[in-house]
Amino acid sequence: MSERYFERVDYTGDLAKPLADIASAFDLGEYQTHEPILLGYEDLNARLDTSDGTFFVKFFLKDRTDAECERYARVMQAVVDAGINHPAISRAQGDAIYRPKGTNLRAVVMEWLESTKDFEQERPSDEELVELVNQATRINRLDVKLPEADFIYDSWAISNFPKEYKKWRHVLSEEDKALVEPVLADYEALDVDSLPTAFVHGDLIRTNVMKTRNGIYVFDFAVSNVYPRVQELAVLLCDMFFDPNSEEETSRLYGLLLTEYQKHIQLTPDELKALPVFVRAAHAMHVLGGARGEDQGDGGEENDMWWNLGRIGLKMKVYATK
Repeated sequence: MSERYFERVDYTGDLAKPLADIASAFDLGEYQTHEPILLGYEDLNARLDTSDGTFFVKFFLKDRTDAECERYARVMQAVVDAGINHPAISRAQGDAIYRPKGTNLRAVVMEWLESTKDFEQERPSDEELVELVNQATRINRLDVKLPEADFIYDSWAISNFPKEYKKWRHVLSEEDKALVEPVLADYEALDVDSLPTAFVHGDLIRTNVMKTRNGIYVFDFAVSNVYPRVQELAVLLCDMFFDPNSEEETSRLYGLLLTEYQKHIQLTPDELKALPVFVRAAHAMHVLGGARGEDQGDGGEENDMWWNLGRIGLKMKVYATK
């Protein structure tokens, strides 16, 4: 199973050697051991244990350009500098991005955070969700300069729903098409370009949120962009604020998010009208992405989980009543 993760970064063999080089370059102590973190659809993450402690290492996807890797590091530093709860970034001779000797790898090193709650197994409490909303609003108010040339295309982003559907509709079953196509029609009927925009994390899902002793932390800004502001809320509502077992609870969580978010940022009437469509579009992207992943050989347990959650979300009536 791990082979497909290593294929992402154009590397074969044991990671011990490049990680030992990283430990030396970043002055992290002597390499002791490591463990790949086999989650997500992009990049390759690893836990690095040294004589001085434990660190998080991200090896960038081979398809990312050097400019995209530099952009990622720049955004993370801006997030940290703004006081948003994000792991601190290490630097080697002033640079955040490092190329281990004798490889095509590009890596960034961050502090290791110890989780005190597994959001993949246990639902967040209301208190934790409120704290997450606070982090989200701080992200959305962040003034990050992203020139047009720095825009990152994200095949999972709601804004790319029409384009991705046109490209991948052939991999959907008839049942999935029946779920997705009405959402596409509703989305295309929106005047998306008129909606207020903001700097958006774009992927605030359970695997990118962590409960620590020091509170809720967010990470993985790889697909952050300037998007319609409601896109951030829609992603939250399709996972962290979504209960696949209860429409009633999902409706309550929808209200909780709106209440807490608007304590910091007031949504416009057009945003409130568009948000339910964006949430359904987020679920539709999980269905489309699941089918795409299966077709491209990137299936598996995680892929199936999002695929099925998307189907459940699209069958709920709660969003249509908002």
